[in-house]
Amino acid sequence: MRYLLALLVIFSLASCAKIVPPDGGPKDTAPPEVVAMVPGALTTNFNSANVYIEFNEYVRLNDIYNQLVVSPPLKKRPVITLKGKAVTIEFEEELERDVTYSLQFGEGIVDLNEGNPAKGLQYVFSTGDQLDSLVVRGRAYDLVSGEPLEGAKIMLYSNFADSMPLTSKPSYFGLSGPDGKFELNYLASGDYRLFALKEENFNYLYDDFSELIGFRTDTLQPSTPLDTAQFIEVPLSKEPDTLQYLVTYDADSTGLIRAQLFHEPENTRASFKLDLINEDIFRGHVVRMNDSLFAWHDLPNDGEQLQWVFSSPSANDTIEVEVFNYQVRKLRSRNLPPQSLAREDTLRWSFARPIARADTSLISFYRDSIPVNGTATLVPGSFDVFFDMELSDGGNYAIELLPGAIESREGYRNDTLRWAFSTWKTDYFGKVIVKVLRKVPESALLQLLDKNGVVRQKMVSSGEVVVFDRLLPSTYSLRVLNDENQNGKWDPSNYSESRRAEQLEHFMSTVQVRSNWEMELEW
Repeated sequence: MRYLLALLVIFSLASCAKIVPPDGGPKDTAPPEVVAMVPGALTTNFNSANVYIEFNEYVRLNDIYNQLVVSPPLKKRPVITLKGKAVTIEFEEELERDVTYSLQFGEGIVDLNEGNPAKGLQYVFSTGDQLDSLVVRGRAYDLVSGEPLEGAKIMLYSNFADSMPLTSKPSYFGLSGPDGKFELNYLASGDYRLFALKEENFNYLYDDFSELIGFRTDTLQPSTPLDTAQFIEVPLSKEPDTLQYLVTYDADSTGLIRAQLFHEPENTRASFKLDLINEDIFRGHVVRMNDSLFAWHDLPNDGEQLQWVFSSPSANDTIEVEVFNYQVRKLRSRNLPPQSLAREDTLRWSFARPIARADTSLISFYRDSIPVNGTATLVPGSFDVFFDMELSDGGNYAIELLPGAIESREGYRNDTLRWAFSTWKTDYFGKVIVKVLRKVPESALLQLLDKNGVVRQKMVSSGEVVVFDRLLPSTYSLRVLNDENQNGKWDPSNYSESRRAEQLEHFMSTVQVRSNWEMELEW
């Protein structure tokens, strides 16, 4: 009996002592916290050669010399060392008297395991009897979307050189919060230039055209903490790149070139040209489609050898093409035309090759299977054929192309093709009426946008009622563009020319348009 009890006890203890691997648990997202600073923060009459900062956990340095911003700037870079949970900053020069210094660490100190940064870490002290106490407050937001920007760097420069954000770090900087608001504090009095940057590499330099920027062309002066009148709105937007070059290109046996560009032409302000050198013999055509150029010359003949030159401020490339004895093929559509559209839409059929001729005697137009009148036209140097016929709401139509109706520059011809489509009924559309009660600039454009961009726009003045009718059911947004140069489109910033982006004001919410529905809005 005692033996049996002993076995039970041993079994019980073995069961209790079973080792189970611990759960991973939630990921540590908490940043390191400061538990001690020596000398203490906000010290006056500072006379130490170094600063000691201790954290509640083990930390490591993360690109600290690029992350650390000392303002006013020092002549020599301080030496930063790490030991366990503490960081020491040792100054390599004698600090100036009666100056408030600010050490902002950016994301230069992170915890050991997860890399969570000690965001917003700042150490401020004065070598005089008092601290500078002026502030700059405001809000950063995405100019195009109107949404607040978190993590935008708001930078103040006492150096007014045009190259300041490209080559030098700021005198002061701060980060915007989730609501886009920011506050730069402990500032000295004086005149400053403001530059805002939303970047990923955190090097405080505007060195990537994919980064959002915002800037003021005037100077500003900090205010006292009790002054709530100064609140700066800082819109940020992307500046078009100035770089453009050919990524790759190819040419087929007919001499048709497809050249892929580094940027879509409408997304860059770089100038470029693709020219046919042999223009005295042949006429060249160039068409842009998204990020590609299509180029060709008239009347390809076997054995021709031609040269094209692509030129831009950043590159020059020569493209050599040779026309071989190619086989004539069928002309095919580039994509299927839409099956439903509005009566005012353009009737366009895109083909896979440049179009040279259209024989209207081989093209028929129908409504409800009854022949009607219509015409076909093409633009020289185009892949498209345009049709014109009388349309009305709620109709059923067709355009029929008999063999050979459309011919490409190589002599490719179509087989029988038929495009059947209908127009939406009148009650399918919705309407938006906007009463403009707010004060708007003299050159204001009220723009209605969908997910693809501007759908409609109208010049508008304060007190005016604007009607956008015959709208497809969808989700839209509204904004007012201050079209300063009156070119009918939004122009982004150009820092090198000290030109700010044209201002945009966004309606507070999206607009849901429904069929046979009229919506009135006040703005």
